[in-house]
Parts: sequence; C-alpha cells; structure tokens
Amino acid sequence: MEITVDLTQDGLAMIFRDYQVLMLKYLWRDAGDSRPEADNRELWTEVNKDLEPKGVNRPGASRASIINTGRRFAEEGLWDFREVAAKGGHHRIYYAIMTEQEFWKMVTGLVVEKLPEISVNKVGIHSVDDEDGEHYKEITINDTKEYGRWTQTVTAITILKE
Repeated sequence: MEITVDLTQDGLAMIFRDYQVLMLKYLWRDAGDSRPEADNRELWTEVNKDLEPKGVNRPGASRASIINTGRRFAEEGLWDFREVAAKGGHHRIYYAIMTEQEFWKMVTGLVVEKLPEISVNKVGIHSVDDEDGEHYKEITINDTKEYGRWTQTVTAITILKE
C-alpha cells in the first residue's frame, strides 16, 4: 500500500480525501451484531449526505470516485467484497476487513519500515520496554545541516506503543 501523508491535516484526513474518510467511517461504524456493509450506491448516498455540493445538481463526490475508491480499498486490503447478481450484472457489496485501530497500526509499521531507507545514517529504531513492561518502538532522527559558518543539529524522538 502506498501512502502519502499530509502533515497539515489530522487523523484520516492526513492520508485520504474527505469523501474517502466518510467511506471508511461508514464501514467502520458500529452496526450492532452485524458487520457493516454497503454497495456503491449506498456509499455514494451516505457520503454525499455529509459533503458540501460542488454546485447545482453536482454532489460532493461523484459515483465514479466512490466506485474507484471502493475498488482501490479492496485491492489494498482495507476492504473485501462479495458479489451479488443484480440488474445489469453483478454488484459488489463491500465490508471492512480491518478496524481503524488495525489500519493505524499498519501505517505505523509502514513508516517504521521505510524510515531507515530514507536516511540510513540519520534514523535509529530501537525496541524499548518501560518499567510497567509495556513494549514501545523508539524512533530517533538526527539531522545536521550546515549553513556557512554554523551548523544546526536536530534530534527528534518518537515513541510508538506496540
């Protein structure tokens, strides 16, 4: 899964567009004893209830965007689907195969995996156990920049609970 992170945003909006966030949350919702699921039409209807229209007779998210995103989420392993026979062929009924918490754990794993490739000598990743026996990953990033006659060194430490 390829992820681009926009650090000016918060939560899922760091990774997904507004309509994609609504699609994910719709299938992550609590549906009691049953697994939440929806076809493209239901997703399109639900998403556009919460999005600002782009103009007269122009919903916030197009049907094509919903269909393509559902297909992509299934290809990337966030969702799965079952096909049902319907007028005009088969329709996909999507359902989430990972929770939001599992998604963020996967993103964290991808970041931890990629950091050493970005800056081999500047990034350190260590496992840490605290006094309560909790297990963490500690990521240390050291970066030194030279500006003429002076040098700036930046050290950042991030601790991620496993």
